[in-house]
Amino acid sequence: MERLVTLSGFRTDINFSKGFDYKEFSNFKNQQGIKYDVYPPTKGAKFNIRASNIILGVQYSISRENDLKKLVALGGPSEENDPPLQDAIDNDVKFAYNGLGNFL
Repeated sequence: MERLVTLSGFRTDINFSKGFDYKEFSNFKNQQGIKYDVYPPTKGAKFNIRASNIILGVQYSISRENDLKKLVALGGPSEENDPPLQDAIDNDVKFAYNGLGNFL
């Protein structure tokens, strides 16, 4: 008879559109968004109380990306005749994601 079973796992959520080539859609206005991969390791336990199986667990998700393209140019005008929000869109954005999930 099992009293306590420990569970663990690791999965990846790889973003499929990270290397997608948008050249054929260059005539359309689009918002490509931030593309990132998530790696969530999980840990948990399973135990029995009378006739019930109970599974408890926790998942910590992490993602880090560097040199991403800015979504919007938020800088001021570079010269007097340039309108605001028209700075160069550089690839200098850093992205960090941390998530915590509980399972019952």
